[in-house]
Parts: sequence; C-alpha cells; structure tokens
Amino acid sequence: MHYIKFLFSVILGICFFSCTDNYFRVDDERLNKTDIASEKKNVVNFYPRVLDFSLASEPGYTLFQEGNIAQVFIFVTKGNCILNINNFYKAYENGSISPLSNTPIEVVSGYYDFYIVSVNSSDKPPVFNNGMAYNIDNGTDYIWYYVRSNIVQNPTTLPVEFTHSAVQIIITVDNTDTDVIADYINYAALAEPIAPDSACWNIYNGSLTPATSVKSSPTYAMVSSELASHQFILPLNNVSSIPVYIRFKIKEIEDYRGFTLNLPAIDDNKFVGGTSYQYSVKLKDDTVYFSSAVIAPWKEVNEDGDLIMTDENN
Repeated sequence: MHYIKFLFSVILGICFFSCTDNYFRVDDERLNKTDIASEKKNVVNFYPRVLDFSLASEPGYTLFQEGNIAQVFIFVTKGNCILNINNFYKAYENGSISPLSNTPIEVVSGYYDFYIVSVNSSDKPPVFNNGMAYNIDNGTDYIWYYVRSNIVQNPTTLPVEFTHSAVQIIITVDNTDTDVIADYINYAALAEPIAPDSACWNIYNGSLTPATSVKSSPTYAMVSSELASHQFILPLNNVSSIPVYIRFKIKEIEDYRGFTLNLPAIDDNKFVGGTSYQYSVKLKDDTVYFSSAVIAPWKEVNEDGDLIMTDENN
C-alpha cells in the first residue's frame, strides 16, 4: 500500500513539474471549451500592421516594416495547463510575415489564444518565462497584440494590429516667427527613467512596469535628425517632468547653443505606456521655450532609427 501511494505521488509530481516547466498556467474556465478531438490541421498565417494610437475614431496605422521580427505564441487548453507553441516570423516588403523556420504554424480545429510580440525592429523580442519578460529597458519600441478564444476551423490568416507598450518622446524645433533659426539639432538627451528591479513586459496585457523616478542628469541620448529628436522610454508614474538637454546649430552662423529644460508631464504626473508625447521648442534671443506640448499619433521610425515625419501615418 505504501509503495502504491509513493508511486502515485511520483506520477503527480512529474505531471505538475512538466506542466509548470513547459506551459503557462492560468485559471480561466473559458479555455476549457477547446476541441482537440479533430485530427485536421489548419495552417495559421498572420498579416500585421502597427496602430498609431490616434485620438481620432479611426486610428491610423503603418505596415509592419520589412525585416522586422515578431514572435507568435499560441495557447491551447490541455487540462489545467496552456500548451505553448511559439515561432519567430520575419516581415517582408508587402507587410506580410513568414516563419523563419519556413514551417508555418498548424493547429487542429479548436479555440486558441494568440499573443504576438515584437520590438518593432530586426531584433528578436526578449525571452518570456511564465508570461513575463524581465530584461526590459529604455530605448526599445515594444509592440504587442492578442486575440483570445479565437476559433480556428480552417486555414486562416489572422489580422494583427500591434499596439505600443513603451512611451515615445518627440521634440521638434518650431522655427516660425522667430529671429533665431535653428539649422538642426546637433545633440539631444534626456534623464533616463530608472527601471525597477522587477520591471517586466506582461504578455497577457502588453503592459510594461512603470518607473517611478529618473536619473538626475539628462545624459541618455536621443536619436536626432534634422529638426527632430526622439526616444522610447519606460512608462513613468509620479514624475512631473523629465530634464532634457538640447544643442542646436544656429542657421547661417558657425554657432551652437545648448539648453537644459524640463519636459512637463501632460498626463497628471504620468507618462503613460502606448502614448506619444510630442513637444515643440522655439528659440528666442538666448533662451528656448516650449511652443506646444501635446499627445499625438505615434510616429514610426525607419531602418536607420529616424522618425518618419508625415502628416498621416496611414
């Protein structure tokens, strides 16, 4: 009898550790409806685009840029555990994506949860363990998409609408109605948000853990091109402003002028994930000041890291 009890305990332990090591565990009744009885295999393809978080009723978007890498996670109910299937995909010129392994995802008919992540570049996204990626930092455009309880009964192409998880900061120069004209931004930097020790990217809701403070000096370089500078940062809570330093080349003279100023938080002492904060600065005599500070549609960047400055993203 003791031997039987011992053997039963060993079997339970093996099942438990197998589940926790290879699956994401969730407590969600809706996932128990998956039908995995059918042996029919359905190819699942994906067609992604990136939303710009426009304040309009119909947000704009851009295609997922050629060369970008995305990782696809598919969860299917299997008892108390969620079986994890993941593949890396690469984007091509027309916006479509294909698996790096040249083997498309195939699933039997049933209900599935799809989670798709990318850092909106040719780099692979960070590694997820139990639904969390912990090696996150500033300077990365984390994008994410999910659809839950999606039924797959035939070969299908799933439309993917990525949303942004980080914060975008953009500073542009306003040269209108001023005697001091900036030729270009020579250098710009901001005070870097300090990531908490447990900061992570949550695959289930796309959120990044907010920072609650920034470094004292603006030494974290922004990407500058012509009259615009930008950077991606972690979300921030309880921060009223971010110190920035901007050095301008003054038009028609061999002179550079640098200024330190504070970017004000527009969202009640917060810089909210998925939001693009866009500031315009104007030179006047020996000073610089903000001519506008707004939340605006997200601006995508090209393969060189420069902003795609268009009137509309779509």
